[in-house]
Amino acid sequence: FVYALGGDAGTDNTPRQTVEAASTGLDGGLTSFFTLSQSLPKALSFLGVVNVGRFLYAVGGFDGTAAVATTYRAELLDPLNAPQFSDVDVRVDPAQGLAPGLYVYRIAAVMQDTDANNPGGETLASDFFPIQLPQLSAGKLQLVLSWSQVVGAKGYRIYRTPAVNGTAGSELLLAAVPDNGMSVQSYLDSGAVVPAGASPLPLGSTGAWRTLAALNTARAGAGVVAAPDPAVANTFYLYALGGNSGTPSTPTLRSSVEFMTITLANGGAQQNTTAWTTATSSLPTARWLLPGLSATRAQNSVVPAGQVFIYAGTGLSSNLGTGTLDRKVYYSQVGAAGQPGAFTDSGTVGVIRSGFGSALVNNQMIAFGGFQAGTASTASDSANLSAPTTLANFNALGSGTLLTPRSLQGTAIESAFIYQLGGVNNLGAALSSSEQTIW
Repeated sequence: FVYALGGDAGTDNTPRQTVEAASTGLDGGLTSFFTLSQSLPKALSFLGVVNVGRFLYAVGGFDGTAAVATTYRAELLDPLNAPQFSDVDVRVDPAQGLAPGLYVYRIAAVMQDTDANNPGGETLASDFFPIQLPQLSAGKLQLVLSWSQVVGAKGYRIYRTPAVNGTAGSELLLAAVPDNGMSVQSYLDSGAVVPAGASPLPLGSTGAWRTLAALNTARAGAGVVAAPDPAVANTFYLYALGGNSGTPSTPTLRSSVEFMTITLANGGAQQNTTAWTTATSSLPTARWLLPGLSATRAQNSVVPAGQVFIYAGTGLSSNLGTGTLDRKVYYSQVGAAGQPGAFTDSGTVGVIRSGFGSALVNNQMIAFGGFQAGTASTASDSANLSAPTTLANFNALGSGTLLTPRSLQGTAIESAFIYQLGGVNNLGAALSSSEQTIW
């Protein structure tokens, strides 16, 4: 799945709170985007979003009034963690019960408000559980559904097809059942309630957003990037490079860098985080709307094994209207406990546009679109990374040029495909379209 979080419809003071997702195909194509039930805790634009394993992290941003220091995290819900019905029994009642025919049930757990991954949130629902009821000569049947207790759940949501012989996939909420504290849970469907309202969460949904430790400095448009520890397994660092502590129209630029440690446990199903630490190294210049990028040997062969680098790309040293570029690209090697080394000029003159989408794969740093002379462009460039410390000048990408002028878009990578999501076009209108290329 590819995710789009927050943003705005073209007006800085009215950011969005919603989150959308679309599934990817083997050919890289996206299905239609759908809005998730779990929105961000507050409306934000100019935020940084990264994916670490089964979690999304949203860092900083602009809430329509001021830059924020908030950090949020949501779990990408795992279908293997859905509860499953384990048994069913029947009861005969002389008057009240279900009509004969086929019914399809599903069940989801609702986690405790203190759950580390999904506080107060719902899991994905179980597999379809069909039950065929016969015709009785007298009386009606009621069903007792049973399932194993889910550790950490405060309750369960039972879904059922609303009418007899309904189609699988049309289930609606039948009942909310509190956890009874026992190893086996149960629910009696007497047929008195007609399912209505909510449907089970679709694949691709996230859990509830959890608030993590706040940044030490409010930052909108920071370069947000995650990088693994070069020597310690199951350890990542989440970086916020530079950014704007003011507003889009009156920026207060930052050169400082912060990082948070993320430690994976239970095979990555749990991620423990620390407070943000102000790095001992800062960017040589203060800038915002810069991409934060990382390089490991896994996707960039020029990086030596056991080394990890982060990069601060071309950004702005002014507001969007003035558009003053801060073009140099700086690199830093990830050191012990996540401390970045000195941010050093990589040698390139940088990108001639601002607000572009960016990726660093296959020893190429790529810039898609962006503002050029105040107008969104289709121009796309790449620069060769000949060594982790040496980046060439950017040249036209050729066949990778965008199909639609766009700037301030979101960038996502899934497998061999790079996606550009939304943004602003050359007429200044917000875009809902997306496009992709292969790398």
